Formats: sequence, C-alpha cells, structure tokens
Amino acid sequence: MTANDLTQLTPDEFEQYVSDLYQAMGYKTQRRGKTTEGDQGVDVEARKWRQYVVIQCKRYQGTVSFRDVRDMLGVVTKEQATKGVIITTGKFSKKSIEWAKNQRLELVDGDGITSLLKKHRLGPYKKRSIPMPSIPNPISWIRGDGIPKDINVTEHPKNEVRRSHPNTKRLQEHKVTYRVQLNRRTPNANADLTVENDHLNKRTTVRLTFNCSANNLNQFEDLTTFQSVVEAQVKRWAKFDIVK
Repeated sequence: MTANDLTQLTPDEFEQYVSDLYQAMGYKTQRRGKTTEGDQGVDVEARKWRQYVVIQCKRYQGTVSFRDVRDMLGVVTKEQATKGVIITTGKFSKKSIEWAKNQRLELVDGDGITSLLKKHRLGPYKKRSIPMPSIPNPISWIRGDGIPKDINVTEHPKNEVRRSHPNTKRLQEHKVTYRVQLNRRTPNANADLTVENDHLNKRTTVRLTFNCSANNLNQFEDLTTFQSVVEAQVKRWAKFDIVK
C-alpha cells in the first residue's frame, strides 16, 4: 500500500486507515465524527500511556497549506494534547516543515506514510460492512401492531438511490427510503411516515408529519389521540426519536 493507493480511498476510508495505522503502532484510537460533520480539527484521537495525540487526515495530491499547519497548533493547545499530527498523501512546504520543528507538531507526508506502512506491516485497506439499525419494512409493523382498524394504510414503493463517481466508479451515495401514509376519514387525519437509510453515512432518519383538521372539540380530541397513537408506536418501533 502506497500513498498513491491511499488517494483512491474516500476521505472517510482514509481516516479509518490512519486510525488502523496508529493502532498498529500501539495506540488506542478513536475517530471523531465523520467527514460530513464538525470534528473541531481532529479526525482521529490516539492515546498511549500518557500521550494524547490529535491527528488530522488530509487525502491530498498537492501541498498542504502553511495556514492549515499553523491552525493545527491551535487545535493542539485547545485539546491540551501532547502533540498534533497532520498526515497527508501529499506534501508539505519547506516553510511548514521548518516551522513545525519548533512546535508540538509532526508532519507526515506521502513518503512518510509509505515508510510507516512498511515498518508496521499494515496491509491494504479492507472495506468494512456498514452496520445499519435493524429497520423492518414499515408496512409489516403497521399492520401487525398498535394501529386501529379504522385507519387506512398506503405503502409507497421502496426508493433506492445508488450513485457512483463517473471516473473511479466508487460509490458516493447509497440511500434506501420507505414511505407509508396513514389516513383516518373521520375526522380528517393524515400521517406521513418516511424512513431513510443512508448507508454511506451510517445514519437512519425517521420523519413523521401530520395533516389534520377538526370542526369541533370531539374531533379535536380524536385527532390528539390519533397523533399520540402514531407517535408512540413509531418511537417504539424505530427505537429512537423521530423528526417532525
């Protein structure tokens, strides 16, 4: 595995590979957040004995800017870390290298990564299966548990989106969406349930929206009951909060 090979990984895969590398070096590691979320300038935390190392991963083919190197020192100070590491498949300028020598910083370029991989005998990146919450088809849950018989249920076809990079053919998006509508004629009450599995970002979102109308107090009470029943059952079924 060389630095050039690592440029073929996604940013998320590269972070995981760096985490694996530091584990091979004897550290206990933990990734912080995802590439799509705020990580406060730290991609990987690495701990060994009393050392606390914060690592920033840059899957570049060019040169990491001096500003990025300088900003990393602020991250080290804020995190109260032993040192900070910027590890890149690219290069660093002479200015960055000289400046970092007098700071609590370590700069690892593409050649440095290749040397570490050989030294610690880390093999090729192994693609991991992405664990997703066990979400059954919503229609099976709705018909089997907790919904009154006077509520009509309409299931829409499952929608699956897979998108790959046109050049590398690497998967960039993979989402599966279920949509179910619940309707109660008297009073007029509709609930729209959407379950989206985002496989690449390891995220499942459950959205529940209501469209209801009432002409009197009795109908209003019926609507309140309808919403309570649907919300309670969705939360129990999905096992996490819903977004309204």
